[in-house]
Amino acid sequence: MRWGKIKRLPVSSLEFAVELYYSNPELTTADIMNLFSCSIYTARNYKKSIRKAMEENKIYSNELYSVDTRFAYEVWGIDIKDYQKRLKDLKKYKEGN
Repeated sequence: MRWGKIKRLPVSSLEFAVELYYSNPELTTADIMNLFSCSIYTARNYKKSIRKAMEENKIYSNELYSVDTRFAYEVWGIDIKDYQKRLKDLKKYKEGN
């Protein structure tokens, strides 16, 4: 599959990003707002770009107003395995201090 990746977006929290990935198969505008700590307009633009990429790659959503979480994270450059490792290391570090 080919799609244009956008620059890596900063997430509001590693823990929230990991939890959201595993708890929601699809993301709404509100989820995106919380993930990136952004305005509703920015979240809608992020979602719009993902929906366009989903259409180009023939990936369909179950809901009209949501996007596929796995695909969105991939396009946004969010490496969930890396985030999980970082979160685990962070928790271990906090326990040591």
